[in-house]
Amino acid sequence: MTIKQLAKELKVSPQAIYQRLQSRKVDVKKLTNPVTKELTSDGEYVIRQMYSPENNQGSNQSFTGKQSRQDEKDIELEELRKQVASLIEKNSSLEKRVEELKEEREAFREGMQTSQRMQEQLMNRFLPAAGETTGGGTEKLTWKERITGKRKAAK
Repeated sequence: MTIKQLAKELKVSPQAIYQRLQSRKVDVKKLTNPVTKELTSDGEYVIRQMYSPENNQGSNQSFTGKQSRQDEKDIELEELRKQVASLIEKNSSLEKRVEELKEEREAFREGMQTSQRMQEQLMNRFLPAAGETTGGGTEKLTWKERITGKRKAAK
């Protein structure tokens, strides 16, 4: 946006904008892009602040647009820092939770292995081994017969 366009929007002449900038000792070159000759976002903000109702009350009032813009940025920066600190805290608590879950998983794995060993010991203790028979017969047991402990009825 050029100064001329902004002047039309604010319903003042471009010369009035230049005069007000000059009276407040604001360099126009710092508010415009040297290549495109258009106002930068900060430049547009400064001029809009000069024509805002609270800045128009007194002609001797000093221009504080840049300072208030800087204050806004400082406040925003502080809020962002608080958010970053909060996120870092959440991240560390999540990392701790991940470690706890890894420990639990390892404990469950060990318990599962113990359970499997005990089950194997019980099966070896109470069921005949593969290829063995019960009752002195010569036929081999199937896996189902070994697990259930029951034999098929003879035909």
